Amino acid sequence: MMQCIAECYETGAYYIDESGDFKKDAILANSILQKYEPELHYIGEARFEVINVPDGSQVITKYHPHNRILETSVMGNKGNIQELTRYFQGRVVEHRTSSYEVADFYSYCCDEY
Repeated sequence: MMQCIAECYETGAYYIDESGDFKKDAILANSILQKYEPELHYIGEARFEVINVPDGSQVITKYHPHNRILETSVMGNKGNIQELTRYFQGRVVEHRTSSYEVADFYSYCCDEY
């Protein structure tokens, strides 16, 4: 993983722009990732399942071509991600929950790795 990240920075696939924000050249970064993680060739071949909930929210599940779950997310009725879980080789590698209140511009984000 560290070699992949280092090469992404060395080649310009990952960079910090003039405003200090992290940016990524997705095509270059994916080609470098392929070099270090050849089993991830399926990224562009994933299938999605969307369940529409009566309150207007959606539950979206992303599957590997061999039907392994890669990611699940709950999208609020305004299009914001309320919960996101990412999996790698059957294990949770990231779990994120978010809460937004527009009236007072309150937001909360909790990341677990």
